[in-house]
Amino acid sequence: MNPTATSTYYAQYTQNITGCVNPIRVQVPLTVFATPTVTATALPGAAICSGSPVTLQGGGASTYTWNGNPTTTSDTTITPAVAGTYTVQGVDANGCSATSSVTVSINPLPTINASASPSNTVCQGNPITLQGSGGINYQWNGNATVGSDTTLTPAVAGTYTIVGVDANGCSNTSTVQVNINPLPNLIVGANPSTTVCTGSPVTLTASGGTSYTWNGNATSGSDTTLVPAVAGVYTVVATDANSCSAEATINVGLHPVPNVTANLSTNSTVCAGTLVTLLGGGAQTYTWDGIPTTTSDTTITASNTAVYTVVGTDANSCTASSSVALNVNQLPVIQALPPTQTVCNTLSATIDATGAGVNGTYSVSGPQSITLGTPFTTTFGHAGIYMITGTDANSCSNTATSELIVSNALNVTATASPNSSRCFQNSVTISGGGATNYWFNGTPMSGSDTTFVTFVGGTYTITGSDALGCSNTSSVSVTVSALSGTLALTSVNTSVVGTTSSAQVQPDGTSLNYTDAQCNLIAVVTDGFGGSILGNTSATVTVDPTVQTVNGQPYVQRWYSITPTNTGASALVKLYILQSDFDSYNVYAGANGWPLLPTSGNNADPNVPNIRVTKTDANGTVVYTPAMFWNGTVWEATLSIANFSEFRFHSANPGNAALPVQITSFTGRKLESADELSWTTASELNNKEFELQHSVNGTDYSTIATVSSKALNGMSSLPIDYKAVNNQPQSGHNYYRLIQKDLVKPVCIIKWWISSGVNMAMW
Repeated sequence: MNPTATSTYYAQYTQNITGCVNPIRVQVPLTVFATPTVTATALPGAAICSGSPVTLQGGGASTYTWNGNPTTTSDTTITPAVAGTYTVQGVDANGCSATSSVTVSINPLPTINASASPSNTVCQGNPITLQGSGGINYQWNGNATVGSDTTLTPAVAGTYTIVGVDANGCSNTSTVQVNINPLPNLIVGANPSTTVCTGSPVTLTASGGTSYTWNGNATSGSDTTLVPAVAGVYTVVATDANSCSAEATINVGLHPVPNVTANLSTNSTVCAGTLVTLLGGGAQTYTWDGIPTTTSDTTITASNTAVYTVVGTDANSCTASSSVALNVNQLPVIQALPPTQTVCNTLSATIDATGAGVNGTYSVSGPQSITLGTPFTTTFGHAGIYMITGTDANSCSNTATSELIVSNALNVTATASPNSSRCFQNSVTISGGGATNYWFNGTPMSGSDTTFVTFVGGTYTITGSDALGCSNTSSVSVTVSALSGTLALTSVNTSVVGTTSSAQVQPDGTSLNYTDAQCNLIAVVTDGFGGSILGNTSATVTVDPTVQTVNGQPYVQRWYSITPTNTGASALVKLYILQSDFDSYNVYAGANGWPLLPTSGNNADPNVPNIRVTKTDANGTVVYTPAMFWNGTVWEATLSIANFSEFRFHSANPGNAALPVQITSFTGRKLESADELSWTTASELNNKEFELQHSVNGTDYSTIATVSSKALNGMSSLPIDYKAVNNQPQSGHNYYRLIQKDLVKPVCIIKWWISSGVNMAMW
């Protein structure tokens, strides 16, 4: 039953007892209470912004259960609100209950955007506009705005927050970061200064930015140059990499330039060499043609027509220039005619001059009064320097000098060389001195000397003259003695030990006797016409004390050396030998197995064909067979030779070799278990070989080595070294002997011995 009002109600029920059904009706008094009117609401409303809480509020009962969850109060809060239908059951004091529901919906939050214009980064001092979007009402940092934007003037760096509310009353926030770029540190200047001289350029400089604008004009760099500078205030705007700009000004001022003047201390036209002062004015310091001066003026020596410029500088260092022209007339070039002259005393001389021009004048001063251009007779008093002054039509003067030397007669000399005492058929040279040109006995000479062959004595005269015509003479007497009839270095047909020489000039095509001071004959040299001229020639004869040998081969004690200036010339030479010289040679030759030379003064002597002459010079050694003639007193040996030096007589040897090998050293030294022998030849002629012989007692020798000549074909004019080794020497003394072989004949023997490493030459 559903009672609706308070009343007595009857309840009937059936009781089944023992199978019997007994209906029972019971009176039940029933009080019916009214059902409570329960309400359900949502605060702040049924539509909630996303993320916000919602409070569900019940009413009309005593206790409440929201969605089955009892609450101590009528309200319950959901944080954050969740969309849905919420039911509350309310129970009143009678225990009666009722329910009520409320539906909650969720509104999304608006999407609020915050931005800055023109950018979130602006330059210091510039305004910035903060802009919002996504709502209908806005607050910036808690300050309500009429619209979505707010402007900051000037902009301040920081984080700015905007709250935007939409039509549902929902709000959201957004932030924007504002940054401030500093302005460029603009520094301005002027070079060379903010105040410059009028007409000078000035460069305005700036720094601190990346681009610049001067007075509204962009420049490619930081600077701008004003040519010329103009006074005024100049503004520069510098922009940096952040496009921030700064502005500065600089004031440019101008100094006036000085009024510089330039003048001359003389007329504007002067003669060269005149001292002229250049006068400057209008400034404090001056420079004339680039040369600073301590005053406003400078003095010059006029040389050429020119324009001189002065630069003046005032107290502000401003400069100006001025110029002045100077015309210069060149000095006449005066020439003294002649500049110098030498004349012999009492001869005529003339001094003149040119160069002053058609209307020019001349004056002259000097040791004597003379008239220019007029000849005068010289005396020693005229000698000296004459000063000639010439003045031209411009009144410019110059000078020249003429020196007059008055000369005495020449001091001519005549000398005879090598001396004035000559032997028959010697040569003598007559030499002149003290002049320029010479005559010998009236015949012009090509130089100052003349050489001729002496046959008779006499007096010879040299006449000398110079370019001035001065002349003089000098004479020299030459005596000529007859030949003595004997040879130099002889005594009663016997040679005398010693050396004597004769030197004289050998003219071309002459035959000269070479003699000692006593006119004893040394040799005769004949030079043919047109050949090589011998020149100054020396002839020497030497007589050795005994017969000498060269590497064992003997030669005659008397030998010769003939040396002309031109050693490569050729001539016919006649040498002289005493029979006693051959006799001494034959004693040695006979004892040593050499062929003999003539044994008597007889052209038919059978040994004449054995005579040989070896010539030694720098080109080597040559053997001659001379033409021999016994003149009744001495032997005459005639040779036609080319090249000169030493001449030695000897008998022919096998192969007709020249005087043979010259051995300059033969040494030995002991090695550890052997003996080493060394020798050196100065020159070799027809050398075949060397035999090295060894002995243990110094008497009995045996050959241990044969060493062939190193010289090409056995001929050499240069030193050659040789070496040989004995690998089996005895203990104690070892003796060595060196034999040089020229073809088949032993020539030279040199001995050496070695003992316990000590060397000792025997002979």
